[in-house]
Amino acid sequence: MTHIRKKILDPLLLEFEDKSPKTLSLLLVGKDETELQILIKGLKIKNSELIFSATTGSRAIDILSRFSFDALVIRNNLPDMDGQNLCCLVRGNKISSPIILVSDENSSEAEILALESGANDFVSTHINPDVLPARIQTHIRHHILSGRSILKLGCLRFDPTRRILRESSSPNFVQLTEKENQIIRYICSTRNHVVTPPELMKIVWNYHEESAPTTLNTHIYNLRKKISDNLSTENFLVKERDGYRLADNYTLVI
Repeated sequence: MTHIRKKILDPLLLEFEDKSPKTLSLLLVGKDETELQILIKGLKIKNSELIFSATTGSRAIDILSRFSFDALVIRNNLPDMDGQNLCCLVRGNKISSPIILVSDENSSEAEILALESGANDFVSTHINPDVLPARIQTHIRHHILSGRSILKLGCLRFDPTRRILRESSSPNFVQLTEKENQIIRYICSTRNHVVTPPELMKIVWNYHEESAPTTLNTHIYNLRKKISDNLSTENFLVKERDGYRLADNYTLVI
């Protein structure tokens, strides 16, 4: 395992590192050091991030048995197994960290296989290079938020465990359905970025087609009406040309 932070360090030093709450730890898995360096360059690594690497799937499993990570970035073409098999092994070991599978393929079939094997996201090397670091940040935030009990959204409080959205200064609240809960939680994780309908369909419904069916529009409509009818708030979810986002005054406070 290689620990990359300006210089290569002994992996055992991780046990003695003073990791602040804002420090992110990532595990990169690729077939060789050249591929790993390409990943590191594409991720635009910051000094506050701890990066570890493995060049085989079996080595990655060994590392994961001893350390935990905020996210895993796995290349599909490993020498001892493919990325989908590694994803299955990771999930079989009850590891819940977000997994982003990076592949040279750019087909819906490859994406479906990746998601079915346990990956949280599938990124093709053919897309905009800025997409990978943005996806990683989104999944890390989503993973961190899923472990929190109460999230602060301006004057509102969101309890994803009990599926409740309430006002902080009154007893008014709304009880969310499971899908409504997942929609809000994911949009929260993207901070103030617009979430497209296909993206929501993939995350909430595990749907892989390019166009989102009308069920999403129905859920969004019901959610917005429920909030406006029961809480003293307007425009909680803003409709943009390309999708939805939280209104500026309801952006998640971390």
